[in-house]
Amino acid sequence: MALLTAQAAFAEMQITEIERGIFSRPDLKLEEGERLLVGGSKETVAPTTQVPATLGVKFGVRFNVTGKHASKPNILTMLYLTRGVIEKDGSRHDKYTVVKDLSPSASSHDMAFQITETYEQVPGIWEFMIFDGDRLLLREKFELVP
Repeated sequence: MALLTAQAAFAEMQITEIERGIFSRPDLKLEEGERLLVGGSKETVAPTTQVPATLGVKFGVRFNVTGKHASKPNILTMLYLTRGVIEKDGSRHDKYTVVKDLSPSASSHDMAFQITETYEQVPGIWEFMIFDGDRLLLREKFELVP
């Protein structure tokens, strides 16, 4: 029993990618500046790595995580590398960072970016990475095309 407990204490989270591409939810129409905060399983994913840089497009990956703990936080850091998003105030973002505590009971998780502002329509390669501490668990690239 002690060996099993010791092994469980050192269990690390692992990611299995389910799908990647463009997320859609036909029953929902958004205006500029509006963002879908929760999508979940109601969103379908059209497989692709080429994404049109148009308002309303949401793209990313859906994945499963094994090794989550029921009794402690399951923290993942999601890093979105952009081609240089320049906001209306002139501030530039080459990356966005999101730290997320995953629900141990959730069957799947999403890492997605939704273009809601015209200044986010930046063509080029966008890279998504997920880390558990310093461990890289997933890397995916998308090409935004005009």
